[in-house]
Amino acid sequence: MEIINLQLGDYDKVWVISDIHGYYDVFLKLFDKINLKKGDLLIINGDSCDRGAKSLEVYEIVQKLKMQGFNIIHILGNH
Repeated sequence: MEIINLQLGDYDKVWVISDIHGYYDVFLKLFDKINLKKGDLLIINGDSCDRGAKSLEVYEIVQKLKMQGFNIIHILGNH
């Protein structure tokens, strides 16, 4: 377990989502809807995989976005 001490004032906006469940296309729509900027923070609060057909793609796009400089904290869920 890792404990992270966040200073929310370091970010323009903070977004928290959860239960993506492998629905990659829905995740992309949500990402577009919130218009995440590199000064924002996105916290994905677990359950990114399971159920939807594109769980791997969810993990891949999150990794790609992080490599592009987006602030994303991905907390693992129970599946």
